[in-house]
Amino acid sequence: MKISSLSPSTKLLLSLGIVLLFTALFGANHILGLQSEEPRRAIVSLEMVNSGNYVVPSIHGWSYYNKPPVFNWWMALYYKLFQSYDEWVVRIPSLVALLLSALLIFRIGRPYLRSGPALLAAAFLLSSAEILFYGSILAGEIDLFFALLSICQMLSIFWFFEKKKYLQLFIWSYFFAALGTLTKGPPSIAFQALTLLPWILIHRRWTLLFSWKHFAGLGVYVLAVGGYFWLYSFYDDPLPFMVRLFKEASQRSGAEHAFSDTLVGFLTFPLKMLAWMAPWSLFLVFLFKKKVWSDLWANPLLKFCLVALVFNLPIYALAADIRPRYLYPLFPFFFLIIGHLFGLSFESLKKWKTTLLQILGAR
Repeated sequence: MKISSLSPSTKLLLSLGIVLLFTALFGANHILGLQSEEPRRAIVSLEMVNSGNYVVPSIHGWSYYNKPPVFNWWMALYYKLFQSYDEWVVRIPSLVALLLSALLIFRIGRPYLRSGPALLAAAFLLSSAEILFYGSILAGEIDLFFALLSICQMLSIFWFFEKKKYLQLFIWSYFFAALGTLTKGPPSIAFQALTLLPWILIHRRWTLLFSWKHFAGLGVYVLAVGGYFWLYSFYDDPLPFMVRLFKEASQRSGAEHAFSDTLVGFLTFPLKMLAWMAPWSLFLVFLFKKKVWSDLWANPLLKFCLVALVFNLPIYALAADIRPRYLYPLFPFFFLIIGHLFGLSFESLKKWKTTLLQILGAR
């Protein structure tokens, strides 16, 4: 399916959909007051700007240990750019990160899926139920920005592996892992290990793990993360900060919850995922068509998506205290698969498209 092959009526609907989507994302983010975690992110960033201390996150002058500072740096940049601390400015940084994530999905997906399915994957991310009705509304939270860093981290592994540029693979993936660690702590370490190791081992390139190029990437990570905490040590004791970050991560796992809660969470996890990615998750029904799985595995990008999901999802499926925003970094891998499935099934959906156009009055 190519964009240029669409009928005028379909292009009109597509244009209308884009306008409505951007209106939904940006049209009313100044109306709703800051909610949930948004005020905390806004205050930490505000204190950085006012104090000039961008090393130690703080609230009312007290050191804040729950999150490292990279997201606050990103938000402070927009405070300075717009010379305002209004609600809409607090939310703009994450909305920009969301759009960059969609653009990245399209850019990476186009050579492997064609323009149509790649564009659909990006649109599905922007318009999925969880993103559209929660993530983009409470965009002052950290998760959309962290998702962008994690997507860059994991897709760096795929992109440079395909091009056999292994030094760039390790440098860039560990660089984004470091930024992710300095944004939200240990989850970036898990993404790196559970994506890099299976992908390399599946391709029987395990010797890369012991190459100087891998150690160069590790060096970038250690220098970035270690360098920050070394700098932090000139202002405050970094040990309580680091302990708190790991404590935050462990509280989300099943390790600190009753077995019954973990079991219930595991059994209901697939249904929750379908709801969070609705309505586009409905297209996963096409996974039951003949030869679909072999087709997915034959496509390098979709194979990577499957590997990333299979090895990263169990951590969240076994977490009793799971929240949908924790899964934002993995949403694009689902939507790339769904975009591909939609493209394969486009012919069978033509009659549904005709019916929809008749209902909307577009002929």
